[in-house]
Amino acid sequence: LGANAYIALADRPEKPAGDAPVAEPPPEPVAPEGEGEEGSPAPEVQKHRPTSLWYVAATASDVPLLVGKLLNRVDPPAEGEEEAAEDDEEVTPKIGVGEGVSFGAIDDAMKGLVPFHLHRSAITNPSVKFWYTPRKGDYLCVPILDSSGECIGIIGVDNLGQPKHLSDEDGQFVVDLAQKLAEKWVTLEDARLAKEAAELQAMEEAFTQQQAELSTALESAGEDAFAANKAKLSAARANLLALDKNKLAEIKGYRVVKPEVVRSVKAVFYTLGLAKRLPSWEKTKSYFDNKLPWGGELLDKIAKFDPAKKRSPKPFARAMRRLDGLTDEDIKRSSFVAFLLATWARAANELFQETLKAREAAETAGAPAADEIAPDEAEPVEEEAEEEEEEEAEED
Repeated sequence: LGANAYIALADRPEKPAGDAPVAEPPPEPVAPEGEGEEGSPAPEVQKHRPTSLWYVAATASDVPLLVGKLLNRVDPPAEGEEEAAEDDEEVTPKIGVGEGVSFGAIDDAMKGLVPFHLHRSAITNPSVKFWYTPRKGDYLCVPILDSSGECIGIIGVDNLGQPKHLSDEDGQFVVDLAQKLAEKWVTLEDARLAKEAAELQAMEEAFTQQQAELSTALESAGEDAFAANKAKLSAARANLLALDKNKLAEIKGYRVVKPEVVRSVKAVFYTLGLAKRLPSWEKTKSYFDNKLPWGGELLDKIAKFDPAKKRSPKPFARAMRRLDGLTDEDIKRSSFVAFLLATWARAANELFQETLKAREAAETAGAPAADEIAPDEAEPVEEEAEEEEEEEAEED
């Protein structure tokens, strides 16, 4: 086409590993319409409506201008928010200046109306988003849809600054390309889900085996609460240390992470005393391998951590506030790795609380207090200009 091109990925609901493709039995016959309730047509499955586009690839000249940028959908005012016209005719809200036209193309393609939008003389359309100096030329947006009609992303093409116009034939050419990309994407996505399903099964089997060993240890501990909590921490630690270090690396690589995962990761850093308060996930990630350990280094610190030797309750209280209100099942549904991290943080807290009880009992009995534990060499990461008292209001 002799034009600039770029690809942006849409936000999509994350498929759990358990959604890997499996052979399905043939569908049962459906009664014709009009033969009672059983013959009624099945309700249409609601498709996800993308709200953001993340630019991931572009022709060489556009890489520094586009790749890594995020375009968010700006919806028109809701019904009733705009003043109605005097003749009571319906008012059609207008998209504002520079808010983008790609989402309109996505909506129309998902409804089956048109496969692409071609904006000739894009500079005359105030809604077109220019990431740099506006220039004359056309903009072509082709949504990439999978076989179910869900949006994967878009292919954008422009010939800004060029005398030649883009044609409907050019649009159809890019539509054909988008279909091939969608097929390849689905193939890769299915392979990823199948791999993750196998890895999840292996982690669950290892966890089940560790829980059986823990049950034996708890029976041996009997009514000794300290020994029981120590066994729980040992099992939680063993589950984490058995992890493939790449599983932690995957969490760092995610652009969007579920709140349950973020809260579990932060709880671990707080428990270890490595941070007093952490900011948004995007900024927290920038601390990994720099201010904060990650991967194998984080697992090494977990392996060496002994809550029974700690004296301050603040790190543990901070961690438990992050996990407050989250059940094991909540976290498991988001990430099994996050579930293992949260389980370890909770077990460390339980052992610390039991240690506090033992110390208080010893002090009451007149026993000498234990020596102060030397602080960690590294200072905890603390976000500047943030008060610790505000931590409970922090949003992950």
